[in-house]
Amino acid sequence: MIRDYVIKIYLTPDKTECPDSPYYWCLLVLYEDWCNEGSGWAKTPEIAFQDGYRYYQDTIL
Repeated sequence: MIRDYVIKIYLTPDKTECPDSPYYWCLLVLYEDWCNEGSGWAKTPEIAFQDGYRYYQDTIL
């Protein structure tokens, strides 16, 4: 079955939480609702997207 996936990137509002990597990425999959398949922290939004996409390629495909 083909699933829908999305990569979400958030900037943490707490400056003390992961100060060197403030961008949180999350790979979500749609079952009946959106579920987290993987996540991590990155230094920039671009790196966060690349990390999320790499996770998708390595884990899902």
